[in-house]
Amino acid sequence: MRRAALVVLWCIVAAVIVGEARTLKLEFAASLPWTNLKRLRKRPRPKIANHYREQILDDSLAEWKLDGPLYVALPPMYSDTEMGNAGFLSAFVNNGDVLLYNEPYPQPRLTIDEHMEGAPPDIAYHFDNRATNAALFTRIGGSMWPLGYTTWYDVVFAMTYADATTPRLIASDGTLVEPTAVRAIHPLNKVDIFGDVTRMEMRHLSPIVWTFPREGRLQRPLPGYVVESVADGAEVSYMPTLPLPHGHPFGMMLLAPRAAPTTTPAPRWWPVDERFRRAVVDAHPVEERRALLKELAHEFPMHPFLDHYRVIAELGSDRFDAVWLDQQREQCVLPTWYLVAWTKLGWSEVRTLPCIRDLGSSRLDERGEYIASAVVLAFRALRDDPLLEKLAERVVDRSYLNRDFRGFNYPPSNFAWLWLKARR
Repeated sequence: MRRAALVVLWCIVAAVIVGEARTLKLEFAASLPWTNLKRLRKRPRPKIANHYREQILDDSLAEWKLDGPLYVALPPMYSDTEMGNAGFLSAFVNNGDVLLYNEPYPQPRLTIDEHMEGAPPDIAYHFDNRATNAALFTRIGGSMWPLGYTTWYDVVFAMTYADATTPRLIASDGTLVEPTAVRAIHPLNKVDIFGDVTRMEMRHLSPIVWTFPREGRLQRPLPGYVVESVADGAEVSYMPTLPLPHGHPFGMMLLAPRAAPTTTPAPRWWPVDERFRRAVVDAHPVEERRALLKELAHEFPMHPFLDHYRVIAELGSDRFDAVWLDQQREQCVLPTWYLVAWTKLGWSEVRTLPCIRDLGSSRLDERGEYIASAVVLAFRALRDDPLLEKLAERVVDRSYLNRDFRGFNYPPSNFAWLWLKARR
């Protein structure tokens, strides 16, 4: 209710960026709130896209059996998608333990305070993604949201089919060894072998495991597969990666222990993976994260997330700038790009990287908006840089914020609009 009231009340707003001495003072015409209310009344009620059911959020929550409370970060509310409309989606959630917010991926922490200039402290909107413990996982336009992320406790999603190549082993005497069984380690998943293909019914991002009666090496080394010896033979585990193969995935990345734990024996590397991810989310000492990553790389050299883990393991350390820059020099890596705001790199080092260089001059899509808005946030102190100004203008050009004003939900992309308004 407070958020709705602020749309009407706010005419002069100041955004205070935590950790910065600068206050951004923003002025709006007194007629805008009434004008925008009239516009909102005329807008047609949004509809869930055809590839989603209108009950998908509520049905999925019941299927996942998550422990509450859940505070879910959604895409920017001005995105051209029903999945960014917290008020609309709330109509389909029959669960008092679930609240929806338009906020960025909730790790690492980003805090922005916004309030009315001269207003009492209790009349304020506090943006703080420490309040959220999950992020919606879905498709927006041609991209997956969130485009940038660190890691998670669990990833859950509406049931989707995924196929994996059924592995074979070559025993020491050259004999081809076939798997005798396959299992999913998480109760939300099911799996069956169909000859050369193993089909997974997935609702949780976790490995599947094939059982073999004899030890051996993989007939054909495959990314995401690893062999380990067990008492009565061998096991091969496979870890799916992101994005999921399904065309319109829908789920949540959970940053708190809300999903059920694994119920069947897991491969040796899986508990190490879980401990590493949780150490990153919970900001454990960097020495602990490095040790866990080293152990995981030893147990599972072909783990699909290892390159990503090597960057996020160093968050907050004196090595972070170097490992982030080394990754981004090679190619534009979207999942870690937004972490530029947590580096101490200079704009001169970042502006020539592939992500910026390849933006081109055409209108930004969701991917380009994400890339540009991250650097505007990271280098907001550079008030007179023409390239940053141009990038901010291109971000805002995608949004209704360049035409009218409808509220104060500020994920980083909206920061481009704040930055432009404050410098003029």
